[in-house]
Amino acid sequence: MKKIILLLKSGIYPFIQIIGLNLLALLAFLGINGDTIKNQIKSHFNNNLLLIFFFFVSGIFFWLLVEKIFEIIKNYQKLVVKAEIEKINLQTNILDIQSAIPSSEVIKIWMSNLYNHSKKWSNDAEISEFNMYFDFDGKHWTTPTFQATFYSEWKNETATFYEGGLNNESFEEDKPIGYAKTTPFIECIPNWRNLLIHAFAAVSTRINNNCTIQIHTTGINISFSEGKLKKRSSFHFIQSESGEYQLKKIAYDS
Repeated sequence: MKKIILLLKSGIYPFIQIIGLNLLALLAFLGINGDTIKNQIKSHFNNNLLLIFFFFVSGIFFWLLVEKIFEIIKNYQKLVVKAEIEKINLQTNILDIQSAIPSSEVIKIWMSNLYNHSKKWSNDAEISEFNMYFDFDGKHWTTPTFQATFYSEWKNETATFYEGGLNNESFEEDKPIGYAKTTPFIECIPNWRNLLIHAFAAVSTRINNNCTIQIHTTGINISFSEGKLKKRSSFHFIQSESGEYQLKKIAYDS
């Protein structure tokens, strides 16, 4: 309910602007001077110059209308992300990994932002690395961070962009060592959520009050403290002949 109210508040101003702009355009075009609107329209449309002016003004106001619609969509996305972050940060149970995973809607927004950043940087940008990080800081789950690295052959540069818990960017010259175009696991592994929950369950009884989870192109790493010892368990994504993805533990706790 709160999200709906905030959405209405964020969208009402652009809508008022849209209505106001169109009313102003109509009044300016008709130049009301006491005649009926019907006669005004008939009189003006008989004038070719004013007809051309009408289409010109209509084009401008149509562009403004589209701009305002995009503004409403942006406001909606910001509200969706804000509500999701608040929900995640309220989770104080370290074992509730499901509540730490952002919704599909928010993931789509963050991924779209990452790709938009890359295309603004370079039209030929190709993603070479993608990571998602989750953290429990001792009190609650923090906002997940999406990290995407892109390479541009035209620029011969590498760019890394962040969304979510961290919003940043960095750039380096030259192609990265071992470069290969990749597909983010979010886009190619439909059951990645279930695999993450399954991997977490394998170590959940040993996790105390802090935890860091990294999901990358080929697998999952879970780091935690057991007493004074730092531990990490790693799992690898493997694809069966049927195309379904499963997990294989590739490293014992270290």
